[in-house]
Amino acid sequence: MRSMSMAGEQTNAGGMGPFLALLRRECREDRLFLLATVALLACSPLLATAGGGHRSGLLAFLPAIACGLGLGVRAFAPDAANGTARFVAALPVSGEVVLAAKLAVRVLAIVLGTAIACGLAAEGAAWLPSAVGANTLFACLVGVLAGQLLDRPATAFAAGAALLVV
Repeated sequence: MRSMSMAGEQTNAGGMGPFLALLRRECREDRLFLLATVALLACSPLLATAGGGHRSGLLAFLPAIACGLGLGVRAFAPDAANGTARFVAALPVSGEVVLAAKLAVRVLAIVLGTAIACGLAAEGAAWLPSAVGANTLFACLVGVLAGQLLDRPATAFAAGAALLVV
């Protein structure tokens, strides 16, 4: 459904327009962190084999979980800290659309990094990047929850880390 704006151009009322605009905003604001997450997850097979021994999997899991938690916290806590949360709340879209856009960008980064890691993993070891990706996704969701409840990113990260430990 299209409507005419004051200037005479057509605007998209509803549909995918607001969702895509929010996706672009999230990608623009978190592009470096998203790329770092993809790179870290893509390197998880290399990190797992770097240490040798039975504890080498921790070299892949711990940084990926911390990165996933940080990625999740960055969904809402920075908006609350720098005052843009009111702007996002005033947008003519529902909270579900905002949440869906924020989650979609993060899930896409985690899935992309995990897919690259599975392609780079040695034969028979593709389970490790899949497990790292699943744990990163869980940490990201915990981070989103902590970021929504707390207004400071550092506090939300610490609370999310405490939730993951428990």
